Amino acid sequence: GAGALRDLRGVLINGRFDLQTPLGGAWELRKVWPQAELVVVDDAGHGVNPGLTRELVRATDRFR
Repeated sequence: GAGALRDLRGVLINGRFDLQTPLGGAWELRKVWPQAELVVVDDAGHGVNPGLTRELVRATDRFR
């Protein structure tokens, strides 16, 4: 059902070393959601990380 997102803008933020929600899932979602931007945080996993926090704030600020 991800195709329903096709015309919506969005940002997918994923840590490169996230073992709980691997990057491949975000990549596959991005392929069916062309209006989404995929942001990969190089030094992050799944937990709290300054890079992830920065990207989440940046993304939410853009949609404010």
